[in-house]
Amino acid sequence: MGQAFLLRMPVHPWVRKYLLHHYPEPLSVSERGYASTLLRQMLQKPQKVDPGKIIHRPKLDLGSHYGIFVGSVSAQKYGVHLVNEHIQSFNASMDDLLREEMYRFVQMMAKKGHQTDASIKEFLAIYDICEDELPFENLKRWYYRERIRIEKRRFETNNPTPELILNFCA
Repeated sequence: MGQAFLLRMPVHPWVRKYLLHHYPEPLSVSERGYASTLLRQMLQKPQKVDPGKIIHRPKLDLGSHYGIFVGSVSAQKYGVHLVNEHIQSFNASMDDLLREEMYRFVQMMAKKGHQTDASIKEFLAIYDICEDELPFENLKRWYYRERIRIEKRRFETNNPTPELILNFCA
């Protein structure tokens, strides 16, 4: 039987807090669950390369780490190597999930009569995300841009403009 691995993947501090809120650490790589499936797809088997052609890249430092458990079967099937591009992509995906969840939370709170600023601050408090990690103003600007984008999409869906019109003659 193969060997199991515990990886320390670099993540942004707010991504770590988001992951800890939803998944126990270490997160076990499996075929179920969004984060776990995303991690499974990121894993690579090491490639044998001529030592003279190896590019030395600095280790990625995003401010924090999150533990990933890769069992022996998964390690043998998918590998245990993570490249910087995949790690950054994972962080971006988790950041997107956090922001989308914040958007839904603020929308729900607005229906109850709460102010946007207070709702964003309450959302940050739920995850214990501080201003140094993810600035409030950044999230507020993102929220308003996202709201405009969603309203524009909703308008375009309700009032479609045809790109091609076909006339059939009898």
